[in-house]
Amino acid sequence: MSVTMVKVANGSVVPCNQQLLKGLWSCAGHEFTSTFKVFPLGSYDGILGLDWLASHSPMQVDWAEHWLSFQLQGE
Repeated sequence: MSVTMVKVANGSVVPCNQQLLKGLWSCAGHEFTSTFKVFPLGSYDGILGLDWLASHSPMQVDWAEHWLSFQLQGE
């Protein structure tokens, strides 16, 4: 993979030259498959990109309580 510049939440741009295709991950008992761009995140394990968030819209988010909710396969 060539170097791709990734814009992160604070507005800075980070170089990325690795990705994980079809990475399997789970949250709250549900499994997802996503392509991950791999680069140092500091204190974060991962970041949901706008592409993933948009594909699961609409959703409810409570930033103060740190949760989000959306429909997945009718649930």
